[in-house]
Amino acid sequence: MKLALLLLALTSPPVRGEVRTMSTYSDHFEGKPMANGKIYQHSLKIVATYAYPLGTRLRLTLKDRSIEVLVSDRPHRKYGHRLDASRSVWSYLTNKAPLGLRKVHAEKIGGRR
Repeated sequence: MKLALLLLALTSPPVRGEVRTMSTYSDHFEGKPMANGKIYQHSLKIVATYAYPLGTRLRLTLKDRSIEVLVSDRPHRKYGHRLDASRSVWSYLTNKAPLGLRKVHAEKIGGRR
């Protein structure tokens, strides 16, 4: 068993970035304006956070799944420490798991557009 775990650790690509708590947008926000002035849709590949400037591109990784997203919005100040992902991002990373909180790796891959 220890050998299998060691082999897995050696063959898995390293995950860089910071560990962040991810949640997802409520249905309430569909069709409402975001901080960048555009209209929110669940199908967009975006996140809301105060941890990075608007326009920053991030790679989010959860277990064996990664997706590139754009920081396009700001969450409620109460939740500023976390990433609020669009429903399409949440569904892809969690394999359509029920809503809740997940720990993800967030790696900055590009600056503002």
